[in-house]
Amino acid sequence: MRAVTLTDFVQGLLMISVVVLCGGFALGANSGAATLYDLAITLRPQWEGTEAFPLASYIGAFVIWATVNAVLPHTVMRIFAAKNERQGRASLAIGLGLYVLTAVVTTVFVVAAVVVLQGGEDLEAPDSTFLIFLAQQTPTWLAGLAFAGIFAAVMSSVSAMLLALGGAFAYDQAHLDDVADLRADPRVTISGVGAAGSGMSAEDVVEGYVEPTAVDKLVRDYVLKERRDGNVRFRIGQVRQIGKAAIAAELADWGRVRELREADRLIRELLSKVP
Repeated sequence: MRAVTLTDFVQGLLMISVVVLCGGFALGANSGAATLYDLAITLRPQWEGTEAFPLASYIGAFVIWATVNAVLPHTVMRIFAAKNERQGRASLAIGLGLYVLTAVVTTVFVVAAVVVLQGGEDLEAPDSTFLIFLAQQTPTWLAGLAFAGIFAAVMSSVSAMLLALGGAFAYDQAHLDDVADLRADPRVTISGVGAAGSGMSAEDVVEGYVEPTAVDKLVRDYVLKERRDGNVRFRIGQVRQIGKAAIAAELADWGRVRELREADRLIRELLSKVP
């Protein structure tokens, strides 16, 4: 995870720097934004003379263009590599924001500069616009940084994809197997979520009582790490039998809607039997 985070940070910093610098070189070589745009329109009037569409069409096209990155495979791989859902959402929002802010203005400037460089003539391959700009209007070191950024993006996408695939396999196979083994371990007396009569499906949660002398050995055997949002809850103590009152208290301790609902049901069942 740290390796992917580091490569993503370096790659993003590199690419944003290249894009911003290219926009600066385009403006600097053509005496500012207004002059550059007017010169590009003069050389290629059809660049501005597009067919008119309803306002909703322009808004829809912009929204699609600005958010399409959120569903691209390499972006999804990075979200899967995030530490948690909150960080995944934050990184996606920041990434899309930087993408929109830097790409909108800079793309216009770079395209306008290439129009000027080509004298308004058509390009054999429109996809080569950025490459033409790098070759003809930027110093060698900036072109080198741009190509380094492209290679960094490819390598980062591959590393994120491999990490996501490995994480999915570990969660779907090894993780669930470990959960089943831990739940069946005789040193753990299952309670709370997953206990008989709790009304809850344990899924990947293990909650139970463990004798004080067995805790350290269990932690080592299953390579458990202490986390506030972890899926394993041990209560230390010697317990022979788990009653409904204890299960209700343990469910209520989660503080979540489903657990609180089942805890309330168990308490009502107990109260209904009181003479």
